[in-house]
Amino acid sequence: MKKIIKPQLGTVRYNLKESKESLKQSRKESPISLWFSYGKRQRLRYSIGISVGYADWDFERQRVRRNRSLIINSATVNRYLDKLQNELIHDHSELVLEGKEVNNEVLRSILDRLTNRNIELEVKVIQDDFFVFADEFIEEKRGSIENVILLLYKQSLKKLKLFSDSTTSIDFTSFTRPILNHFKRFL
Repeated sequence: MKKIIKPQLGTVRYNLKESKESLKQSRKESPISLWFSYGKRQRLRYSIGISVGYADWDFERQRVRRNRSLIINSATVNRYLDKLQNELIHDHSELVLEGKEVNNEVLRSILDRLTNRNIELEVKVIQDDFFVFADEFIEEKRGSIENVILLLYKQSLKKLKLFSDSTTSIDFTSFTRPILNHFKRFL
């Protein structure tokens, strides 16, 4: 009779260190903690070195918000969280399959390696205004799009800056129907 060995998977959750209520009231940032549940009632809490505010964190999905967040590298941070989760579960499963002892110290050393804590490199969450983001976007597109399109992007951004300086301050949340109508009248 043949047997299939099933790896024991752990469960990864991401939470903020501070409570929802205190973050909502204080408007400050809180470190993201990784919670790893494995074995029988064994848990590990690990701070991954990234902090976000209440408005930038999706509590249900346990990721940085992508639509309304002022964090311009939210997709990069979320990919980092996914990668960390997948690699931790994979490494844990390998240890279990090899019959090695798994405890918080071993898991912490794995996470230190995955997060490059040995060389003290941390991913920084960048919060910036719309125009810094737009300038970086245009620079990223240079060489991959036609020069005519690049020129159109720059002209549009210049008009938006003029509009922002003369009437309404523009940020990521500014793109509503009334402001867009006001911008059309401005043009």
